Amino acid sequence: MSPILRRSPLLLIALLAASLACVGSCELDNPRRVVAGDYWLWRGELAYFYLEKGAYYDASGAGVIRGNVEEIGWTQEVIAVKRKPLPGEASSTWVVIDVRRGVVSGPYDATAWERLRAEAPSLESLRMRSANEAWEELGGG
Repeated sequence: MSPILRRSPLLLIALLAASLACVGSCELDNPRRVVAGDYWLWRGELAYFYLEKGAYYDASGAGVIRGNVEEIGWTQEVIAVKRKPLPGEASSTWVVIDVRRGVVSGPYDATAWERLRAEAPSLESLRMRSANEAWEELGGG
């Protein structure tokens, strides 16, 4: 042990407390949270959220839905995402993922999304939430 720390037990206690606090609250090493199956929500800089799968990480920042997550709803079978448009796209669109088969369908415009949701009980009952709400919910906090 360092002579400084031996002479100053309060400094040692303060350093230990600070490191333990960071273990529980710092997210520097893990900016991702599991949604369902192999799919996870990744939080980038400036509070952008992307949906990724497995060990795959899309360095372009578009993720498996090819855009930013605005809203998301999920069960263990299905994930629905309202995505912010990529440059050159007119408006937000919806993407649906069959979690078990790994099939991504869409994008759907608002009209097609509402029709699809009305016809599919698994989508109709989904609770949609903002990406920020999902992030908090998935973090257990």
